[in-house]
Amino acid sequence: MSKEILYSPEVIANKLRIVDPKVRIPSREQSAIIEAPLVPAVVIAGAGSGKTETMSARVLYLIANGLAKPEEILGLTFTRKAAGELGVRIRSKLRQLRDPRVGLEIPRGEPVIMTYHSYAGRLLNEHAIRYGIDASSDPMGEAAIWQMAAQIVSNWPDDDFTSESALSTVIYDVIGLSRMVLEHLTSSDEIRKISENLLAQLERLGPKSNDTVRGVQKVLQQRVSILPMVEELISTRQKNGELSFDDQMSLAARIAMEIPEVVEIERSKYKVVLLDEYQDTSQSQVRMLSALFGDGHAVMAVGDPCQAIYTWRGASAGTIGAFANDARLNLVRILVGDLVFGGSRKQNVARLHQQVFTRNGLGIGETHDRLSFQKVGHELGDVNSQRVENASMNVGNTYHAVSSALEDVGGHRTAVDETLNDDPGVFPL
Repeated sequence: MSKEILYSPEVIANKLRIVDPKVRIPSREQSAIIEAPLVPAVVIAGAGSGKTETMSARVLYLIANGLAKPEEILGLTFTRKAAGELGVRIRSKLRQLRDPRVGLEIPRGEPVIMTYHSYAGRLLNEHAIRYGIDASSDPMGEAAIWQMAAQIVSNWPDDDFTSESALSTVIYDVIGLSRMVLEHLTSSDEIRKISENLLAQLERLGPKSNDTVRGVQKVLQQRVSILPMVEELISTRQKNGELSFDDQMSLAARIAMEIPEVVEIERSKYKVVLLDEYQDTSQSQVRMLSALFGDGHAVMAVGDPCQAIYTWRGASAGTIGAFANDARLNLVRILVGDLVFGGSRKQNVARLHQQVFTRNGLGIGETHDRLSFQKVGHELGDVNSQRVENASMNVGNTYHAVSSALEDVGGHRTAVDETLNDDPGVFPL
């Protein structure tokens, strides 16, 4: 940061205490994150680490020091509740900072805080017309999606289509597979190609086959058979402008990836981007965000792979580790519970396996082995370049476990797909 820093995180906290004595002074580790330079950064924040408070304090720090105007800061999180809580906290702190007793000149305006889906919806409202799609209406609910899929399946004109499954199961499978197609920006042709290739390989097993392999063959055959219905469901929704959340995210990712003008608009609008709960971002969300704010933009991603709960919707616990998978990242701050690492990529890896830096202010804490790190957080390994293996069960990761029983045609365990993205998501820093 070339601009002169007038107020440290501690100074700002002390000024806030003039208005609210309950304001906490940030710890040394939290201060390091609050005053981090405007470069890509990732924070692994465990439960109870003061993540929300630290993010709010970073926003105040940037505004108070003139590093960004309030409206130039974009904060994205996963749920409406989290977005509301973060927004309320930041607005409350800004009001306190503007109190005449504090004695600071704080510009008017507020940061933009919303959910990932809301942000994608806003992109669609402004730019979906470029694809001839009216995306102004609210996303379809589950009941409406089910009704549309039921009409397609029940009235399917192909007399040669047969299935041993119940009608409701076929409907469920069509909806599930359509979500995965959209989430991973793949196509029916790609899925068909890989499925048929795998079927041909399994067929060569001949008498060596077993019940599990035959189960996989059945799943793949049924998957291929419903692909035309999947195509029809997706095209009908988009043609009618009746979009689901999955449609919105997929289209938003396409807009970000294919229209350079949109990238220019968003990057000029938001100088600083904070990404909360980054471990739960889906493949489409990662593509959208990396297209918009990759290549060195001031993005700080915050999350904890141990708290990844949306793998069933296309998220990957390895996404946050892959964020730093680029040598151009010159700052990585990793916070696990009350442990923090700061420094370069090589330094972080060395510290991770040798020692920890604690809040006691002494610098070096006790030595932990790999098992200990599993207990306090997760097995980070080389957090900058290795995926968190076995952390995701979504279709986006390639699974060659033919020995596993893959019963669900449209669901998320039918993932023998080299078609779909093998990488949990890399943010081009």
